Amino acid sequence: MEICRTFLSKKSAKTIHRVQQYIEYYQLAKKRRPPCVSVHPDEYQALKNDMAQCHNQPPFTLQGVPVKAVNTVH
Repeated sequence: MEICRTFLSKKSAKTIHRVQQYIEYYQLAKKRRPPCVSVHPDEYQALKNDMAQCHNQPPFTLQGVPVKAVNTVH
């Protein structure tokens, strides 16, 4: 579901801004959209909590590109 920007916290808005910049730079360099964008699990959880306010459920997309949490192994 496309990300709704009206209910975003500052942290989530900053994350979405970085993802948008990445998508734009990727399109300029490769002439196509990235297959998906990975964000840190904490950022993804904050985004998921903000999106629950407007009753949106994962998977989330931004400009048609899926936004996913990256798997981190320590």
